Amino acid sequence: MPSTTIKHFAFANLPVHLQAVSKPIGELAEQFERQLVDGPEKSAGMRKLLEAKDCFVRAALDAPKSGPNAPPVDNVRQQRPMPGVDLPPHQKRVIDEKNELDERKLKLEAFFDTPTFAQLDHEEQGRMHAQHDAMVAYSRILGDRIEAFTSLADA
Repeated sequence: MPSTTIKHFAFANLPVHLQAVSKPIGELAEQFERQLVDGPEKSAGMRKLLEAKDCFVRAALDAPKSGPNAPPVDNVRQQRPMPGVDLPPHQKRVIDEKNELDERKLKLEAFFDTPTFAQLDHEEQGRMHAQHDAMVAYSRILGDRIEAFTSLADA
């Protein structure tokens, strides 16, 4: 049975600069939710992780949204090349692919917080979480590729 705190780790509803802080903690919470057996220690750990996430998000509210001290943003809109930089078509397709993947990933994450998802059997929920994990990994790879070719375009 999922913990009652897992729903509070959702981050898709937050502004992008706060998602950058909340998302890694939310993903860690989802991993623990899947890996650990239910019990008082797991519940206490999840509550403390939620408390830590809330503190970090509040700290990010006070942080500058741009500049050297701004939190990193895992979002393609922030990774698009500077205006006037003309990328080859295959690189533009990578950016479009990441945008589409991230949109689908956000929709899946939102579905995790619905009554429909809660009614699915645990095996199907596990498959959907595995799908999400694969999407996260795929998105990171695409982001690395975009970062590599946009930094080359800046050089």
